[in-house]
Amino acid sequence: MSRLNNLPLGQKLVLLFLGLSLVPLAGVTWMTRTAAVDGAERISAASTEAVRGQTLAQLETVREGRARAVTRLFDVVDGQIRTFSSNLMVAEAARAFTKGVQSYSKELQLDEAQVERMRSELETYYTSDFGRVYRESNDRAARSTIDGIDSAAVALQHAYIFDNQQPLGSKHLLDRAGDASSYDAAHARYHAVMRQYLEEFGYYDIFIVDPRSARVVYSVYKELDYATSLKSGPYAQSGLAQAFRAVAESTDPDAVFLTDFANYYPSYEAPASFISSPIYEQGDLVGVAIFQMPLEKITSAASGREGLGETGEAFLVGGDFLPRSDSYRSPAHGVVAAFRNPTAGRVDHESVTRALAGEKGTLLVNSYDGSEVLSAYGPIDILGMRWAVIAEQSTSEALAAIAEIDAISTATTSSMMTRSYAMLGGACLVVLIVSLLVSRGISGRLGRIGGTLASRAASAKTTANILRDTSRSLSASADTEAASLEEVSASLEEMDSLTSMNAANTDRARKLARQSSDESQEGNESMQNLSLAMDEIAASSAEMLKIVRSIEGIAFQTNLLALNAAVEAARAGEHGKGFAVVAEEVRGLAQRAAEAARQTGALIEESSERVERGTQSTREASASLGRIATTCSETVELIGEIATASSEISQGIQQINEAVTAMDDTTQKNASSAKESAQGSEELHGQAEQLDEIVEELLRLVGQQRQLLSEGTAPVRPSTVQVSSPLASATAFSDDFDEF
Repeated sequence: MSRLNNLPLGQKLVLLFLGLSLVPLAGVTWMTRTAAVDGAERISAASTEAVRGQTLAQLETVREGRARAVTRLFDVVDGQIRTFSSNLMVAEAARAFTKGVQSYSKELQLDEAQVERMRSELETYYTSDFGRVYRESNDRAARSTIDGIDSAAVALQHAYIFDNQQPLGSKHLLDRAGDASSYDAAHARYHAVMRQYLEEFGYYDIFIVDPRSARVVYSVYKELDYATSLKSGPYAQSGLAQAFRAVAESTDPDAVFLTDFANYYPSYEAPASFISSPIYEQGDLVGVAIFQMPLEKITSAASGREGLGETGEAFLVGGDFLPRSDSYRSPAHGVVAAFRNPTAGRVDHESVTRALAGEKGTLLVNSYDGSEVLSAYGPIDILGMRWAVIAEQSTSEALAAIAEIDAISTATTSSMMTRSYAMLGGACLVVLIVSLLVSRGISGRLGRIGGTLASRAASAKTTANILRDTSRSLSASADTEAASLEEVSASLEEMDSLTSMNAANTDRARKLARQSSDESQEGNESMQNLSLAMDEIAASSAEMLKIVRSIEGIAFQTNLLALNAAVEAARAGEHGKGFAVVAEEVRGLAQRAAEAARQTGALIEESSERVERGTQSTREASASLGRIATTCSETVELIGEIATASSEISQGIQQINEAVTAMDDTTQKNASSAKESAQGSEELHGQAEQLDEIVEELLRLVGQQRQLLSEGTAPVRPSTVQVSSPLASATAFSDDFDEF
């Protein structure tokens, strides 16, 4: 504290101005930073929640759409196998194939030796052609199943597989074996129709099984299961046998049974699913029709890419936690790959577990490949089976917009703080320069006043010495002059205080005005950016709504076309029956498409409401600008205070002038009564000494040395200070104060 007291007045003024300026500026900068950071955090949190909610809603829409598509696919398959099994031609073919198998060996007069030769040749096909493809697909050798089939199966497989000149995978192209048997005649009659049906609807294979012997009496593709017994043959425990037994043991003529996917040896251990239905003719069960399900169609129905971005996908999972549709992101989680390597292909995260338990919802989970995803899950029940339907998208893509918003918010906050710090630094520099200029001006003027006072003190001491014996009568006038000088001193102190207050208030007013200007400019920029964003969102919503309306129109037209097709099919009678079923399916698809479009429209309208709420936030921002206007009003009030202080300073200067006038009058009286001033000369000499001490203190306060001033001041000669000269001295002194 003592070091501070010893500082010159100029340095004290600089420190005072800097303190009064920097403390409020630092406070404003800190509050600006805090507000900017808090605002950025709130924007980030709100944006994250909004984008996450929108993504989850989109995933739920995709999940429901994929579930409906898979359900529709199986409804179509259900209808097709019912239609197929109830067709009279199929019933005739079942009878013909069953009788042909029963009489095949007898008609060809095959003995045991011929059958053994056929078995030996057929075993070569099992180990070479079939075995080669099996090893390529499974990295292991195929097991031998030739010993598990009977002589009838050997004879038929030898004729339609071994002797078939078509390559492996194309055995279905053979229509006639050419052995003149009744089975071959039935095959030549019905096989082309069956093959066309399979190719038309994309099934992997079509089987007809004799309900009594459980023998596969017909197969389109003629794989190793052809002609074998599903009761005692090598595939009695397969999904094909399971589908057969479920229908053969049922008494319901409309029964349909579906088996879940499982590895199937005749298809090189690829997963296979079978759907079966009974074939009745005049009330008698003459066969069981079985379709091998098309995996590609299931994947196509379940794995649509619409609305899922680059990393999203929808897929099905069975109760064994293995996929039922191919994965878009991971080949290792395709259906075939997963069933061949269940450990690597297993999909068992929480979404799947909940869906298989019958729950429906959304989660943030780690997917089968370890990546963090937003997941929408739900169950799908198909002909007695339950699968899980999952729609998911990686959080890195789903929340990419949040990263952009955070980057913009961070950049904006950083820019605001950079400008604030730059303003703070500029303000410090301006305050420092102004403080130096003001303090130098005050110190310089006080120094000049001190020099003048020093000179007048020397003159007074000389005058006192001269008048000590001759000017006793000046005592009373000297008292009056001393009182006037005290008034001058008081006025000087008051003026100094008011000047300091005036400078502080002026500086604060400048800071507040600058702060208000910056805040208003930033507020306007934020309002403009927000307004542009709202306009873009509104425009996008309008465009999306137009697209949805177009989809509704297309769905309506499709519905009309389907209705017309149904009417035309009805006119066609029995020949149009199948077409009527297709037309009804198309009509149902159109109605569901319209419903989906209406739901999408509702989502867009909800988005528009959110835009409206954003507009409300814009109004709240306008209220903030109003508060900035209040800050400007405070600045005006401070400037008013400065004006008042300036007025008081003017009054103080007037009082100084009056005191100086009084001093002049007194000096005139002293001149007229010079002979009577002898008695007061001693007192005047003492006062001159006191004035000299005051001058010394003043010079020390302003940081100057009396010697430096005295170097530029000539010695006062007694002859130059006459009794008649106090008026001129007082006038010069008054001029110095007027300049100050």
